Formats: sequence, C-alpha cells, structure tokens
Amino acid sequence: MMKFATLCAALVFASPVWAECVTFKSITKGITVTHADGSIWTVRRGARNNIRMDQTNATGVYAKYVEGPYGVFPSESTRNNIGSTTEYTYAKAPPEPSITMDWTSNYKVNYIPNRDKSREDWRRGKARVTAADLREVTISGCPYRVMGVDVALASDDRVTVFHYAYFPDLRFGTQTRITYDGGDKVEAGIVAMVPMK
Repeated sequence: MMKFATLCAALVFASPVWAECVTFKSITKGITVTHADGSIWTVRRGARNNIRMDQTNATGVYAKYVEGPYGVFPSESTRNNIGSTTEYTYAKAPPEPSITMDWTSNYKVNYIPNRDKSREDWRRGKARVTAADLREVTISGCPYRVMGVDVALASDDRVTVFHYAYFPDLRFGTQTRITYDGGDKVEAGIVAMVPMK
C-alpha cells in the first residue's frame, strides 16, 4: 500500500487564490491536470464514471490516451498516437476506490495493431488494488480530499505498480508514479488542476 508521505512527495502544489476549483460536474465538461514532468492531461467523465484522459507531453505533442472506470482501472489505451490500441478486461467489475479497498481480480490484455485490427491475446495475470489514508491537500489554491491508490498488475513473474492520486469527491484518479518490476520508478506529481474554460 502506498504511504501518504509518498503521495505528498508526488504532489506539487501551486496556490493562486483566484483559482476556480474543480468540481464533480466540471469533469463532464473537462479539466486539465498538469504534472511535474510537463505533461498536461485533459480529463473528461463519460457514462458510468468512465474517465478518459488525453495526454500532451512536455513538448506540446499529443502522446496518448487512457480511459477506464474512475480513471484508475485502465480499460483501453494507446500511446504515441500510432493508432494501435491496448484493451484491458477484468474478471470482476472494478469497484469505486475506497480507503478500505483491497480488491483482486484476474485480468487480460489484448493488443490491437493499427495495421489490421486483429486482437492479440498479449498478457494475462492478476490485479490487486489497495488504497492509503484519506487526507486533505491544496492544489491550484483549492482544497481536495485525496488518497493514494496502488494498482499492481502481476503477470509472467513480473509486477508493475501504478500509483494514483484518487479524489473521492470528484470520483477520478490520475497516475503519479509507476514502479516497474525491479524497482525502477517514473514519477510525475501534480502541479495544477483546473476546470477547462
């Protein structure tokens, strides 16, 4: 389980007092979340709490999208705008993250190449999702309740852990760190979070 101190280390807070705060409703229209690596994610809520996040990287180039329930459970993604798609399927319906969560499910990943749209059974394994303590933080001058959520995907004797900052009042999460098998980490804390105009 990700400790709250680690979550705080991953979040970088800006504090303009004039900021318009993100609400549950504003995510339907769209919000932007800026990370410390310079990437900007456009976040929108669809039906049944499905969250779609489109990323523009630090150079301003469209990089990828990820979508799935609550923004925490990927169901579909692509990378580098190449058109190929990765689909994730869980044996059990993903629940809304909560501070008491310790959820497991088998999963499989299908890879759909852009060239012919055939589905390749790429990976199978077990997902385990746990959550840390709930705290209040300030981002872009606005207070939010947030908790750390870890999504560990294990397959072929490898485990990759995706770390999210999950906002229960907004019902969405955004990835702040990946820990790869072997311990290598890629971190990108939250710098700003604002509604789209």
